[in-house]
Amino acid sequence: MNDIPHIRLHPLEGDIFLFYIGLLFSICLILTLALSGFGKIIFILLSVITGYMTFANVYGRLSTKWRRVHYSFLALYGRVSAPMQKIEGVKEDTFDVDIALFTVYKNIVQHASHEDVVALFAKHVSEITFIDDEMYILDKLTLGDEKKVTPELTTEATRIAKSGSQPREASFENFMKVRLATSGIIQMKYGEIEKKKYLREILTGKV
Repeated sequence: MNDIPHIRLHPLEGDIFLFYIGLLFSICLILTLALSGFGKIIFILLSVITGYMTFANVYGRLSTKWRRVHYSFLALYGRVSAPMQKIEGVKEDTFDVDIALFTVYKNIVQHASHEDVVALFAKHVSEITFIDDEMYILDKLTLGDEKKVTPELTTEATRIAKSGSQPREASFENFMKVRLATSGIIQMKYGEIEKKKYLREILTGKV
């Protein structure tokens, strides 16, 4: 690659809830300052509630590095894929997720040629072939640290691998492709360890 790819992705991208709850918090705060008496008390309580909800939402999006990519990437993916899925005759299980994901990549991977973006996208999504590989899974569970390998984690890796080796529906394949594509952006922005943390959460069903 001639240039180092730059990821253009705002951590609060597509958070409609934050926009409305933040707006409501601002209104309540203004009315708290403007009113007096019983009305002031009511809007103080509403300001506390909406303020807490605003804080909790922002914290949830920013608390870990992978979360700063995960939610924003899914928001962009939804914005791209929704119109495509509405095309007559296209169902969720037959939807070509690769086209939508590549479109998202093209939008957020900056300072890279078309060929470089194609290569990056193919590299990350191709990891779906290892989704039933026990060593691949164990690597994510231990964050690549062999010293962290325990019988419990080995058993968990085996369980996940067996589950992944079962015949999979297209919807599951699409689900994993979206997450693997997301993990690629996380890797480019925050590094390999953060990518493994994210995939660990995905593989164990915590996200």
